[in-house]
Amino acid sequence: EISLGLVGSEMCIRDRKKDIDVVFLGQIDSYRNVRKPYLEFLFENSVNLYCFVGDKDDRCSYEKLYEVMSRAKIGVNFSMSGGVHQVKGRVMETMMTGGLLLEQRNNQTACYFSEGNDYVAFSSKEELLEKIIYQISMSRFLNSFSDIT
Repeated sequence: EISLGLVGSEMCIRDRKKDIDVVFLGQIDSYRNVRKPYLEFLFENSVNLYCFVGDKDDRCSYEKLYEVMSRAKIGVNFSMSGGVHQVKGRVMETMMTGGLLLEQRNNQTACYFSEGNDYVAFSSKEELLEKIIYQISMSRFLNSFSDIT
């Protein structure tokens, strides 16, 4: 059990079953609309994607965010915000809840974390889909193998 102090309150994250393949929690309005084609592409290709898109006034609660993130095998993050790449909180939230971070390729996250070791980067819709398919298939293989041994 991991305890996190968030906005003056204490939250707990328990080791939950990873029953969500891929999660995206964020915004796709205004200047963030470049994210929408990626998410639509994943849905068109039948990715098991839990997607909560809101605006600045319609965000999921921290409790719901950590409940969903802790159940996800993969968290998708887009670093471009306001015309520049940024290291967003979702990077740490995904890692802290035990999911694999699939991060839009950028030089900011690479300053703090090692691509290919700490996270997996993507540069296109096609590359994102390819990496999701690979990671999910490996996850299923490893889970079935661990059930046998």
